[in-house]
Amino acid sequence: WRPTPPAPAAPAAPAPAAAAPAPANAKAGSPDDADWVCTGCAARGEDGTVPKGFKFCPICGDSFHGTPNPKAKPPAVAEEWQCEGCGEVSIAGWYYCFECGRPHGAPKPPPPGECGGCGEYVPEGDLWKFCWNCGTATGEWDSGAKGRAARFETNEELGDWTCHGCREEVAGTRYCPCCGAQKPG
Repeated sequence: WRPTPPAPAAPAAPAPAAAAPAPANAKAGSPDDADWVCTGCAARGEDGTVPKGFKFCPICGDSFHGTPNPKAKPPAVAEEWQCEGCGEVSIAGWYYCFECGRPHGAPKPPPPGECGGCGEYVPEGDLWKFCWNCGTATGEWDSGAKGRAARFETNEELGDWTCHGCREEVAGTRYCPCCGAQKPG
């Protein structure tokens, strides 16, 4: 600790106000703006600096916005690899794709508009993040989804409901397309 020096009695001329630099881990804006600090790596005592332009940490898979990657960490990667999801090339030692967050070795995602769990049509776009029929995240595979979908009657019998997860109004589907929560009851 050092004591703060006393302020000068009268400054000669006021200095122009300079904008304070943003902290390295500032999450406002875009990952394209500057290098950022991965909160997951930093919490484990690692450096955690991620190069600007990367949407995901290539070491732990956490996103620029701090969302942890739910996928299990793959085994060590000894050579350069190409992501099956988006086609980006990652270097040896990176476990996750820096562009889409998929782990090394993850299978190619299902075709756009098709659920990787039950095979139903899922509209493309920002609203539909989960399958309305089985709750599988869009762009992911889920071998247990058909069993979840079989527990329900037809969609016509489901009716509209308010999602308990995100509070969105859901029109006659088994799962909320915004957050993946299952209709209660």
